[in-house]
Amino acid sequence: MLFKDLYTISKKNITENSQIQYRISLNKKHKIFKGHFPSQPVLPGVVMLQLCKELLEKHLEMHFFIAETSRVKFLALVDPSEKKDLIVSQTFQKEKNSFNVKNSITFVDGATVFNCNMQLVVH
Repeated sequence: MLFKDLYTISKKNITENSQIQYRISLNKKHKIFKGHFPSQPVLPGVVMLQLCKELLEKHLEMHFFIAETSRVKFLALVDPSEKKDLIVSQTFQKEKNSFNVKNSITFVDGATVFNCNMQLVVH
């Protein structure tokens, strides 16, 4: 895990073989929030990409690198001191040596934070 102790998984649902949903809780005391930004902590967008990759790696027990992203949309700021619980939903399809993944992060109330498609290549 690149960002150790950034989040904990409180719930995992597998709705089908290729659909997963996690409920995670951010650690508002994590050092990443001290630098981004000191006066108002915000979860960096690149960390959301990494978080999605790591969750699928954990589920499939594989290692990936991000080969491509598309339709990346950051729609809301995540301030862990205000809303630390997030829902991460992933739908994936296996190709030859890669996975195509649709990712979505929402607040628990359903408001969308982030969406993106990515191609993950087996490392």
